[in-house]
Amino acid sequence: MWDGMTYRFTRALFGLTSSPFLLNGVLKEHFEIWASREPQVVAELQSSTYVDDVLSWGTCVSEVQGLQNTAKYIFADVGFTLHKWNSNVSELEDPPSLSEEQTFAKDQLGVGVHETKLLGLLWDKELDTMKVSFPAIEPVHTKRGLLSHLAKIYDPLGFSTPRTLGGKLIYRDACLSKVSWDTEFNPRLVFRWNKWPHSLPPDGDAVTRSFVNFLEAIQDLALRA
Repeated sequence: MWDGMTYRFTRALFGLTSSPFLLNGVLKEHFEIWASREPQVVAELQSSTYVDDVLSWGTCVSEVQGLQNTAKYIFADVGFTLHKWNSNVSELEDPPSLSEEQTFAKDQLGVGVHETKLLGLLWDKELDTMKVSFPAIEPVHTKRGLLSHLAKIYDPLGFSTPRTLGGKLIYRDACLSKVSWDTEFNPRLVFRWNKWPHSLPPDGDAVTRSFVNFLEAIQDLALRA
């Protein structure tokens, strides 16, 4: 309502509570329309689309280029433009842009020239590594503060589990000590907590993507019991 009149949006807006639902509903319906024309590409898009990002792969450059071009056409048919392509192969990326807007955005996110954000993780496309960042060390000596600090480590794929396990074990022992959420735990746990963050790399934990050097297409194998 505005000044006694009712207005209706004619575009799907980002930022509304219903926006993710509307976007996913449109994509689901659109993929079903295209399923009979491009079954393989649509199947890949259905399993590889996350909100407004598409993450996929291929066994060779030509295969990915075919997927890329067809995906662009399918999304364009519903009014969406797939752009900002990133890949560890330069031929598959968008032409480099030096616009002030993109440069400013990368500066704000602390992203380097050969880096990009991939669902919250920093991906170095040149080195083909994923990096997990660790929050600054906090002088917390309570169970609530300890859990809050551990929750700030964003590592959905578990790359840094061997490093973060030490902090989680300290939290487990704090729970076993039966202290309340805001009561300072015993000096032994305080010592362990103050020591553990120093074992974490200050610039984050970079993990190299594991892959073989063979580029031949892999044949599908069916196993039956």
